Amino acid sequence: MSSTAGGGTFSREQCLALLATVPIGRIVHTDRALPAVTPVTFALDGDVVTVHAEATLGAAIGGSIVAFQADDVDPHTMVGWSVTVIGRAVFTGGPVPRPCSGPPGRAPALRIPVRHASGVRVGPR
Repeated sequence: MSSTAGGGTFSREQCLALLATVPIGRIVHTDRALPAVTPVTFALDGDVVTVHAEATLGAAIGGSIVAFQADDVDPHTMVGWSVTVIGRAVFTGGPVPRPCSGPPGRAPALRIPVRHASGVRVGPR
């Protein structure tokens, strides 16, 4: 993957390391055959993204291939990064473990084992 705006791409290992630095991302999935994006809190456990998920979302997308995206951009310099991972969502129905942001044990867990990761630097050169 190349980026004309950001000037660089990241390896899988770099993508996972960057994901581990932010608490909020977005699940990209389909809802009634239309594209949908749902913001969620998450934690990275090795190469598995674990998110707080409403039971209806978890049940709806469990078993589906989804994308998960997170980014971090400095609002003053407009420089940062964006990472997207792809994997099959697994709805566990069990409580979300620590260190996932938010209250533990309240929302059921949705796990996304990372099968593909890509990332780019964003912002002016």
